[in-house]
Amino acid sequence: ALKSKGFNPKNMMFDLTIASYILNPAKDNYRLDEMILEVLGIVLESKKENVQLGLFDTPENEDKKEEYSRYALYISKCKEKYELELK
Repeated sequence: ALKSKGFNPKNMMFDLTIASYILNPAKDNYRLDEMILEVLGIVLESKKENVQLGLFDTPENEDKKEEYSRYALYISKCKEKYELELK
């Protein structure tokens, strides 16, 4: 709609929360995990409680990389679906 009026800003980003609201303004929750469940049918693992690390302990970096990669994929898939619905 904005492009048709000559408004074409560079680096415009897609916001899943705004798209979800436009598609269903009556919802009471626009959290990412809820959007992923609704759009993709995927239940995200519950986040682990904050665990205190010892002096020589390291966080599970490999697990985090995999988790963040999954989030990126899920966000991308939600974006694709929302873009189709918004056309």
